[in-house]
Amino acid sequence: MNLKPIRLLAWGLAVLVAAVPAAAADKAGLTFRLETRAGGAGVETRDTSRIYWFDGRWKEEAETAAVIIDLRDDRLVLMDREGQTWCGGPVDAMLAEMEREITRLAARVRDTYGPQPEPPVSAAPAPPARLEEVGRERVGGRPARHFKLWLGDSLEGEYWLDEAIRPGDYFPAERLRQVVARFHAVTAIFERELRSAARNAREQAIQEALGTLFLQGLELQSVDYRAGRTMSGKKVTEVSEWAGDAAAFQVPADYRRISYREFLDASLPSGKEVLENSR
Repeated sequence: MNLKPIRLLAWGLAVLVAAVPAAAADKAGLTFRLETRAGGAGVETRDTSRIYWFDGRWKEEAETAAVIIDLRDDRLVLMDREGQTWCGGPVDAMLAEMEREITRLAARVRDTYGPQPEPPVSAAPAPPARLEEVGRERVGGRPARHFKLWLGDSLEGEYWLDEAIRPGDYFPAERLRQVVARFHAVTAIFERELRSAARNAREQAIQEALGTLFLQGLELQSVDYRAGRTMSGKKVTEVSEWAGDAAAFQVPADYRRISYREFLDASLPSGKEVLENSR
Protein backbone atom coordinates (compact mmCIF):
# COMPACT_ATOMS: atom_id res chain seq x y z
CA MET A 1 0.00 0.00 0.00
CA ASN A 2 1.28 3.51 -0.75
CA LEU A 3 -0.03 7.01 -1.31
CA LYS A 4 -1.69 6.04 -4.59
CA PRO A 5 -5.30 6.57 -3.36
CA ILE A 6 -4.41 10.15 -2.42
CA ARG A 7 -2.60 10.74 -5.73
CA LEU A 8 -5.56 9.27 -7.59
CA LEU A 9 -7.99 11.64 -5.97
CA ALA A 10 -5.77 14.64 -6.59
CA TRP A 11 -5.28 13.77 -10.26
CA GLY A 12 -8.89 12.89 -10.83
CA LEU A 13 -10.15 16.06 -9.19
CA ALA A 14 -7.77 18.13 -11.29
CA VAL A 15 -9.62 16.79 -14.32
CA LEU A 16 -13.01 17.05 -12.62
CA VAL A 17 -12.68 20.69 -11.63
CA ALA A 18 -11.95 21.72 -15.17
CA ALA A 19 -15.44 23.16 -15.66
CA VAL A 20 -18.14 23.84 -13.10
CA PRO A 21 -21.02 25.83 -14.61
CA ALA A 22 -23.61 27.43 -12.38
CA ALA A 23 -26.15 24.61 -12.33
CA ALA A 24 -26.25 20.85 -12.85
CA ALA A 25 -28.85 19.12 -15.00
CA ASP A 26 -30.11 15.54 -15.17
CA LYS A 27 -27.86 13.75 -17.63
CA ALA A 28 -26.61 10.30 -18.58
CA GLY A 29 -23.35 9.32 -16.95
CA LEU A 30 -19.88 9.73 -18.41
CA THR A 31 -16.80 7.56 -18.23
CA PHE A 32 -13.23 8.03 -19.42
CA ARG A 33 -9.74 6.62 -19.00
CA LEU A 34 -7.09 8.72 -17.23
CA GLU A 35 -3.39 8.07 -17.80
CA THR A 36 -0.94 9.84 -15.50
CA ARG A 37 2.81 9.92 -15.20
CA ALA A 38 5.03 11.64 -12.66
CA GLY A 39 8.77 11.75 -12.13
CA GLY A 40 11.38 13.22 -9.84
CA ALA A 41 14.82 12.36 -8.46
CA GLY A 42 15.27 9.75 -11.21
CA VAL A 43 12.02 7.94 -10.37
CA GLU A 44 9.05 7.82 -12.74
CA THR A 45 5.63 6.42 -11.95
CA ARG A 46 2.83 5.66 -14.40
CA ASP A 47 -0.77 4.95 -13.49
CA THR A 48 -3.98 4.27 -15.36
CA SER A 49 -7.46 4.61 -13.93
CA ARG A 50 -11.07 4.72 -15.05
CA ILE A 51 -13.29 7.61 -13.94
CA TYR A 52 -17.09 7.55 -13.74
CA TRP A 53 -19.48 10.51 -13.34
CA PHE A 54 -23.17 10.03 -12.64
CA ASP A 55 -25.88 11.97 -10.82
CA GLY A 56 -23.64 13.88 -8.42
CA ARG A 57 -21.32 10.91 -7.88
CA TRP A 58 -17.68 10.54 -8.91
CA LYS A 59 -15.53 7.43 -8.84
CA GLU A 60 -11.94 6.78 -9.85
CA GLU A 61 -10.89 3.15 -10.02
CA ALA A 62 -7.37 1.82 -10.57
CA GLU A 63 -5.88 -1.64 -10.18
CA THR A 64 -4.96 -1.21 -6.52
CA ALA A 65 -7.17 1.62 -5.27
CA ALA A 66 -10.47 3.42 -5.75
CA VAL A 67 -11.95 6.70 -4.58
CA ILE A 68 -15.60 7.76 -4.41
CA ILE A 69 -16.98 11.26 -3.95
CA ASP A 70 -20.76 11.14 -3.59
CA LEU A 71 -22.10 14.68 -3.42
CA ARG A 72 -25.66 13.38 -3.58
CA ASP A 73 -25.42 11.38 -0.34
CA ASP A 74 -22.48 13.31 1.19
CA ARG A 75 -19.81 10.58 1.23
CA LEU A 76 -16.06 10.50 0.63
CA VAL A 77 -14.63 6.97 0.45
CA LEU A 78 -11.06 5.69 -0.09
CA MET A 79 -10.55 2.01 -0.92
CA ASP A 80 -7.46 -0.21 -0.91
CA ARG A 81 -8.37 -2.90 -3.43
CA GLU A 82 -5.30 -5.01 -2.63
CA GLY A 83 -5.96 -5.12 1.12
CA GLN A 84 -9.75 -5.04 0.62
CA THR A 85 -10.13 -2.25 3.17
CA TRP A 86 -11.83 1.11 3.08
CA CYS A 87 -12.36 4.26 5.09
CA GLY A 88 -14.79 7.09 4.66
CA GLY A 89 -17.61 9.21 5.97
CA PRO A 90 -19.40 12.52 5.41
CA VAL A 91 -17.34 14.70 3.06
CA ASP A 92 -16.53 17.58 5.42
CA ALA A 93 -15.82 15.32 8.40
CA MET A 94 -13.60 13.10 6.27
CA LEU A 95 -11.64 16.07 4.92
CA ALA A 96 -11.11 17.37 8.47
CA GLU A 97 -9.81 13.95 9.54
CA MET A 98 -7.54 13.81 6.49
CA GLU A 99 -6.12 17.21 7.37
CA ARG A 100 -5.23 16.09 10.90
CA GLU A 101 -3.71 12.79 9.86
CA ILE A 102 -1.77 14.04 6.82
CA THR A 103 -0.21 16.73 9.01
CA ARG A 104 0.77 14.04 11.52
CA LEU A 105 2.22 11.78 8.81
CA ALA A 106 4.20 14.64 7.25
CA ALA A 107 5.82 15.33 10.61
CA ARG A 108 6.77 11.65 10.97
CA VAL A 109 8.27 11.47 7.47
CA ARG A 110 10.16 14.73 8.00
CA ASP A 111 11.53 13.54 11.34
CA THR A 112 12.64 10.25 9.74
CA TYR A 113 14.14 11.55 6.51
CA GLY A 114 14.61 15.32 7.05
CA PRO A 115 15.26 18.08 6.30
CA GLN A 116 13.31 20.55 8.39
CA PRO A 117 11.22 22.96 6.29
CA GLU A 118 12.46 26.47 5.73
CA PRO A 119 10.54 29.32 7.36
CA PRO A 120 8.20 31.03 4.89
CA VAL A 121 10.06 34.35 5.21
CA SER A 122 13.15 32.74 3.63
CA ALA A 123 11.43 32.42 0.24
CA ALA A 124 11.75 35.15 -2.34
CA PRO A 125 8.43 36.16 -3.94
CA ALA A 126 7.54 33.97 -6.91
CA PRO A 127 7.52 35.67 -10.32
CA PRO A 128 4.06 36.44 -11.74
CA ALA A 129 2.16 33.56 -13.36
CA ARG A 130 0.29 34.07 -16.61
CA LEU A 131 -1.74 31.96 -19.02
CA GLU A 132 -1.27 32.17 -22.78
CA GLU A 133 -3.88 30.74 -25.15
CA VAL A 134 -1.95 29.18 -28.01
CA GLY A 135 -4.85 28.16 -30.24
CA ARG A 136 -7.15 25.26 -30.99
CA GLU A 137 -6.02 21.71 -31.70
CA ARG A 138 -7.43 18.19 -31.72
CA VAL A 139 -6.48 15.80 -28.94
CA GLY A 140 -7.51 12.19 -29.45
CA GLY A 141 -9.95 13.31 -32.11
CA ARG A 142 -11.63 15.87 -29.82
CA PRO A 143 -11.44 19.66 -30.29
CA ALA A 144 -9.43 21.38 -27.57
CA ARG A 145 -8.17 24.82 -26.57
CA HIS A 146 -4.42 24.83 -25.95
CA PHE A 147 -2.95 26.94 -23.14
CA LYS A 148 0.57 27.50 -21.82
CA LEU A 149 1.30 28.51 -18.24
CA TRP A 150 4.31 30.76 -17.63
CA LEU A 151 5.95 31.70 -14.35
CA GLY A 152 8.05 34.71 -15.26
CA ASP A 153 9.99 33.52 -18.33
CA SER A 154 9.75 29.84 -17.37
CA LEU A 155 7.25 27.51 -19.08
CA GLU A 156 5.57 25.56 -16.28
CA GLY A 157 2.82 23.67 -18.07
CA GLU A 158 0.66 23.08 -21.14
CA TYR A 159 -3.04 22.24 -21.01
CA TRP A 160 -5.61 21.14 -23.58
CA LEU A 161 -9.28 21.65 -22.64
CA ASP A 162 -12.50 20.31 -24.21
CA GLU A 163 -15.22 22.93 -23.68
CA ALA A 164 -17.97 20.59 -24.90
CA ILE A 165 -17.82 18.44 -21.75
CA ARG A 166 -19.33 20.22 -18.76
CA PRO A 167 -18.78 18.57 -15.36
CA GLY A 168 -21.36 20.99 -13.99
CA ASP A 169 -23.97 18.95 -15.86
CA TYR A 170 -23.08 15.97 -13.65
CA PHE A 171 -22.42 17.60 -10.26
CA PRO A 172 -23.88 20.42 -8.12
CA ALA A 173 -21.49 23.19 -9.09
CA GLU A 174 -21.22 25.23 -5.90
CA ARG A 175 -20.77 22.19 -3.67
CA LEU A 176 -18.20 20.83 -6.11
CA ARG A 177 -16.23 24.07 -5.89
CA GLN A 178 -16.19 23.87 -2.10
CA VAL A 179 -15.12 20.22 -1.94
CA VAL A 180 -12.40 20.55 -4.57
CA ALA A 181 -10.91 23.67 -3.00
CA ARG A 182 -10.86 22.04 0.44
CA PHE A 183 -9.46 18.77 -0.86
CA HIS A 184 -6.57 20.42 -2.68
CA ALA A 185 -5.75 22.45 0.43
CA VAL A 186 -5.71 19.28 2.53
CA THR A 187 -3.64 17.14 0.17
CA ALA A 188 -1.14 19.97 -0.32
CA ILE A 189 -0.24 19.77 3.38
CA PHE A 190 2.09 16.80 2.90
CA GLU A 191 4.32 18.32 0.24
CA ARG A 192 4.04 21.80 1.73
CA GLU A 193 5.57 20.51 4.94
CA LEU A 194 8.45 18.83 3.08
CA ARG A 195 9.22 21.20 0.21
CA SER A 196 11.45 24.25 0.33
CA ALA A 197 9.76 27.58 0.99
CA ALA A 198 10.80 28.79 -2.47
CA ARG A 199 9.10 25.88 -4.19
CA ASN A 200 5.97 26.37 -2.11
CA ALA A 201 5.81 29.98 -3.29
CA ARG A 202 6.14 28.86 -6.93
CA GLU A 203 3.50 26.15 -6.55
CA GLN A 204 1.06 28.57 -4.95
CA ALA A 205 1.48 31.03 -7.84
CA ILE A 206 0.93 28.22 -10.36
CA GLN A 207 -2.20 26.92 -8.65
CA GLU A 208 -3.72 30.39 -8.44
CA ALA A 209 -3.25 30.82 -12.20
CA LEU A 210 -4.72 27.40 -12.93
CA GLY A 211 -7.79 28.28 -10.88
CA THR A 212 -8.78 30.58 -13.73
CA LEU A 213 -8.01 28.04 -16.44
CA PHE A 214 -9.93 25.21 -14.87
CA LEU A 215 -13.28 26.92 -15.29
CA GLN A 216 -13.20 26.48 -19.04
CA GLY A 217 -13.42 22.81 -20.03
CA LEU A 218 -12.50 19.17 -19.38
CA GLU A 219 -8.73 18.73 -19.28
CA LEU A 220 -7.98 16.25 -22.06
CA GLN A 221 -4.22 16.46 -21.73
CA SER A 222 -1.59 18.30 -19.71
CA VAL A 223 2.18 18.41 -19.25
CA ASP A 224 3.89 19.98 -16.23
CA TYR A 225 7.48 21.22 -16.35
CA ARG A 226 9.99 22.20 -13.69
CA ALA A 227 13.31 23.82 -14.62
CA GLY A 228 12.77 22.85 -18.25
CA ARG A 229 12.17 19.16 -17.48
CA THR A 230 8.91 17.27 -17.96
CA MET A 231 7.80 16.29 -14.46
CA SER A 232 4.27 14.97 -14.89
CA GLY A 233 1.39 14.71 -17.30
CA LYS A 234 -2.19 13.57 -17.72
CA LYS A 235 -4.12 12.30 -20.71
CA VAL A 236 -7.83 11.51 -21.00
CA THR A 237 -8.97 8.92 -23.57
CA GLU A 238 -11.94 6.63 -24.26
CA VAL A 239 -14.51 9.29 -23.39
CA SER A 240 -18.05 7.93 -23.70
CA GLU A 241 -21.53 8.18 -22.24
CA TRP A 242 -22.33 5.70 -19.49
CA ALA A 243 -25.81 4.54 -18.55
CA GLY A 244 -24.98 5.03 -14.88
CA ASP A 245 -25.53 2.71 -11.94
CA ALA A 246 -25.76 3.88 -8.32
CA ALA A 247 -24.52 0.45 -7.19
CA ALA A 248 -21.16 1.16 -8.82
CA PHE A 249 -20.56 3.78 -6.12
CA GLN A 250 -20.92 1.39 -3.19
CA VAL A 251 -18.15 -0.32 -1.21
CA PRO A 252 -17.95 -4.10 -1.85
CA ALA A 253 -19.58 -6.03 0.98
CA ASP A 254 -16.44 -8.08 1.76
CA TYR A 255 -14.23 -5.01 2.33
CA ARG A 256 -13.19 -4.27 5.92
CA ARG A 257 -13.65 -0.78 7.27
CA ILE A 258 -10.63 0.85 8.96
CA SER A 259 -9.85 4.30 10.31
CA TYR A 260 -8.22 6.91 8.12
CA ARG A 261 -5.18 6.83 10.42
CA GLU A 262 -4.73 3.12 9.72
CA PHE A 263 -5.27 3.75 6.03
CA LEU A 264 -2.66 6.52 5.92
CA ASP A 265 -0.13 4.80 8.18
CA ALA A 266 0.13 2.07 5.57
CA SER A 267 1.60 4.76 3.29
CA LEU A 268 4.56 5.57 5.54
CA PRO A 269 7.09 3.24 3.81
CA SER A 270 6.61 5.34 0.65
CA GLY A 271 7.37 8.57 2.48
CA LYS A 272 10.98 8.75 1.28
CA GLU A 273 9.90 8.51 -2.35
CA VAL A 274 7.35 11.28 -1.84
CA LEU A 275 9.98 13.42 -0.10
CA GLU A 276 12.45 12.98 -2.97
CA ASN A 277 9.79 13.92 -5.52
CA SER A 278 9.00 17.04 -3.49
CA ARG A 279 12.50 18.52 -3.62
